[in-house]
Amino acid sequence: MKERPILFSASMVKAILGDYKTQTRRVLTIQPLDILPMNIPNEWVCLMQKEPESKGKIFRCRYGIPGDRLWVRETFVLEQWEDEPKPPADRPLFHHESDQMDEYDNEYWLWPHYKATDPAPELCYEDDPNDDGEPKCKWRPSIHMPRWASRITLEIISVRVERLQDIAKDENINDVFEEGLSKHAYYEFVDDEPCDIDTEEALEDYKELWNSINEKRGFGWDVNPWVWVIEFKRVK
Repeated sequence: MKERPILFSASMVKAILGDYKTQTRRVLTIQPLDILPMNIPNEWVCLMQKEPESKGKIFRCRYGIPGDRLWVRETFVLEQWEDEPKPPADRPLFHHESDQMDEYDNEYWLWPHYKATDPAPELCYEDDPNDDGEPKCKWRPSIHMPRWASRITLEIISVRVERLQDIAKDENINDVFEEGLSKHAYYEFVDDEPCDIDTEEALEDYKELWNSINEKRGFGWDVNPWVWVIEFKRVK
């Protein structure tokens, strides 16, 4: 079993925590002309990149195989603590950058706050003159989150490869709901259960969500890129 990091937006983090999101689609960094049929596991693909008679190259999903784990990176901020709460065993300890240790210079550790579930944390900034009611923090991009600060671990159940627009097929329409459910209005929650889903609206909203993330990279919906479909469960 191997562990690898994976980035999720705040809305997707909330969906994962609510156990409503159990899969994600990620673009293949090398786009093939076609996928060649071969007797290999789903987490491997044979990419035909040049001529039709080309044997192609075999690539493995960079996110792992079933049984591997993914630790989630999300937008966060770190707060210094010297007293309560006591740091967990995996929390690194630091010393203030002062001259030498003395009776007033204590060890401290960093306590993470997560934008997805705590958008306006009350942080300890003693000498902040700008008391305007706004959160006194500078959110850090998810790419910078260290492993110890991650609160979500996922176990990969299955991996497959398909064209992005295959998600619009009837047999995959539930995938559309999962991929965009926490951000868009087509989900209405009654007692924490989704209901009254508009299929066409869901698909259009998903296209918008996908393009906002991938279109500038050259992998918009209309391009219909090949994607990894990674199904997972949350390790609780």
